[in-house]
Amino acid sequence: MSGRIGKFPPIQGIAYDIHSVLPPSQPPVPPSPVNPVLIPSAPWIHQIGVPLSGFFYTGKFTSAKVATEGLGDMIWQHDWGPLQPHFPLPPVLATPGMIALPLASQAKFFLPAFSTKEPVEGVVAGDKAPVAICLPIFMMQVQTCQDIAGWGFVAPMGISFEAVSARWVGFTLGDLLAGLIGMAGDALSNLALSGFGNLCGLPSTLVGGIGGAAINGASTLFGMWSGTLSPMGQAGVNVGAAAVIPVFGAALLVSWGAGQAANAVGDAWQPKNPPAGGGS
Repeated sequence: MSGRIGKFPPIQGIAYDIHSVLPPSQPPVPPSPVNPVLIPSAPWIHQIGVPLSGFFYTGKFTSAKVATEGLGDMIWQHDWGPLQPHFPLPPVLATPGMIALPLASQAKFFLPAFSTKEPVEGVVAGDKAPVAICLPIFMMQVQTCQDIAGWGFVAPMGISFEAVSARWVGFTLGDLLAGLIGMAGDALSNLALSGFGNLCGLPSTLVGGIGGAAINGASTLFGMWSGTLSPMGQAGVNVGAAAVIPVFGAALLVSWGAGQAANAVGDAWQPKNPPAGGGS
């Protein structure tokens, strides 16, 4: 099969998210000393955007091959980053959660094409990695932030509208499996991070949202930094973190391990003698 290389910066997207919400009867900011009772889950419209945070904070992209379209290429697992607006459904549920949720928002591309790898740019530069692909109709499903009863994870419930791209690239069953492995690892890692926040006693308020965003940010930056190390160095720092920092370290180890497994599957599935041309 073939797909189009996702272009950077992305245009826009939209998602249907599930998040906890403070009931309208609870006090507004500043929060009361008592931890408010959450509505365990409620629907939100997630307006995917703010690519600047993906440029400076969480993004993975490259400008190495832009001669044909004047745009960069998206790298697999590029995250649009925080500050993406969320709007509750129905609007009567509007609470301080509208401020807290965007602080830790995520929207990630989880479908890779291992046949074409390009150097990673963004806040932390890295080695060559698979490009992200979109469908021929310039749309791609992305995994976005979710939570139920205060437990956060990611799920493929968003749609991204991609810039027009004339470049095609091969997409194999191995690429699909690698993407699913990476997505599952990301979801488990996020669950562990939310558990770490619960252990820290973060309240279900704006203050708790800020604390959760800080935890997510620390995990993101650690993962980007460790990815610049040698394979043995990556294993050492992730195993060490898991041994030293309860739950948070385990989240780091799960994310790294899933990434290694996904890379192994994606690389192993590529044809030994690819046809001339490829996705360049």
